[in-house]
Amino acid sequence: MKILLAFNGSRLSEAALRTVITQRRPERTEVKVLKVIPLDVTEEEVRQAQGSLDLTVQALRTAGFRAESTVLKDIVIESIVGVAEEWDADLIVLGWHGRTTVKRFLFGSVATAVIHAAPCSVELVRFRPERWESEACRLAERGES
Repeated sequence: MKILLAFNGSRLSEAALRTVITQRRPERTEVKVLKVIPLDVTEEEVRQAQGSLDLTVQALRTAGFRAESTVLKDIVIESIVGVAEEWDADLIVLGWHGRTTVKRFLFGSVATAVIHAAPCSVELVRFRPERWESEACRLAERGES
């Protein structure tokens, strides 16, 4: 199985990471962690973004996954869908804030756009503090799981 984890460092992304780590997956599952950053950032900011994903990849490897990371300077929705297509992902996992219809209309939703354009299944993970604020989650955030 090939899982594309869209990750931006937010609590939503960390909830998605935790879900990937804790759900039972087939043996030899591969995870590609994708971080998309604005087009106008410097190369130093790209290196910093890549470095910030190292802990995420390490947490996945510690949990038994084959994992790698990719940082792209591009448009978020197009990048997620494009990488999923190119890599032949079986599943895209991303955090979701669960905005109401009015807020989604006003602000848009990456999750909604990805669902409509994805070449594979999409799993949305909501951040629920009462569920994710545990010692295990804090350890994962620090890369110590």
